[in-house]
Amino acid sequence: MIAIIDEEQKADEETKAWCESERDEYNTNKEKAQDSILELEGKIEELDDSINNEETGFKAMIADNEKSLKENHDNQVSQTAERQEANRAYQTNIKNIVVAEGLLVKAIKVLKEYYAQFEKEEEAKLLQEDPDPPDTWEEEEGGYAGQRDAGGDVIKMLEFIAEETQKEETEAHSDEEKAQHEFEDDMAELKKEQAKLEESIAELKVDLAEAEKQLGETQIELAKTQEELKGIEKYLLKIKPGCDYIEEHFDTRSGNRESEKAALEEATGLIKDTPAYKAAVHAAKQEALGDCKDICNKEGRTHAKCEACLAGTSVPGYCAGHKDTEGC
Repeated sequence: MIAIIDEEQKADEETKAWCESERDEYNTNKEKAQDSILELEGKIEELDDSINNEETGFKAMIADNEKSLKENHDNQVSQTAERQEANRAYQTNIKNIVVAEGLLVKAIKVLKEYYAQFEKEEEAKLLQEDPDPPDTWEEEEGGYAGQRDAGGDVIKMLEFIAEETQKEETEAHSDEEKAQHEFEDDMAELKKEQAKLEESIAELKVDLAEAEKQLGETQIELAKTQEELKGIEKYLLKIKPGCDYIEEHFDTRSGNRESEKAALEEATGLIKDTPAYKAAVHAAKQEALGDCKDICNKEGRTHAKCEACLAGTSVPGYCAGHKDTEGC
């Protein structure tokens, strides 16, 4: 019974140590899981914000850049159309100016040739010693002098118009060249902006994909950690009744066993001190001696004859190996 009590005490001690070890380990794991869950939830919130924030999220920035890219494209299309329209107007204007210049040149040439004949007639008259035309000829409406003066005015006017037309052509060329340079500069700037927007969109899409990947992985890790936490809590709940009981009653159970052992040891002492127990012990010892009982009782339990008899050998043979035995 004392041996059983000792085994029970050992079992309680092992159970208590196991409970303490398990609870320490699983409570530590529980705290780690809870901290990890908080960290993962924070990371998920941060990743979700980086993706879906209406102002600073990747999706919003991609949408803004794509909107700007569309506006850039529309600007390129509209400015190209305006430039083409302006160039067509320029081509038409230059064509008209060239035609006008040609007509003016021809008109001036014809008029100069026309009025030159009058000068030739005048020179011919002068050679005939009639240098002074009649007064009536100079004053008469439509006379040579009037026609000459009127023709000179017309030619000067046409030459002025031709000069102004030439200036207009030069100015048109200059304006067209300037407009073309401005267009090319604007298009170069728009192309540069387009390249930046396209690069930015590409980078943002890569960042978005990476963030969405991390978000998915983190959500999976969070779900896994939450399941682990549930398992830890379930296990702690499972061992709680037994561990609570052993921890709460360990000292009482140990004290009761000590009392029980003390009572049993006291009872054992009392039993061993009774004549009946002593007689029983003596009888058991005599029975154990068997056929050697008479020799052992006569010579003594530690005598060589008794030992040799119990060993089933001769006294000299026994003494050969046990020289210090009484009787050797």
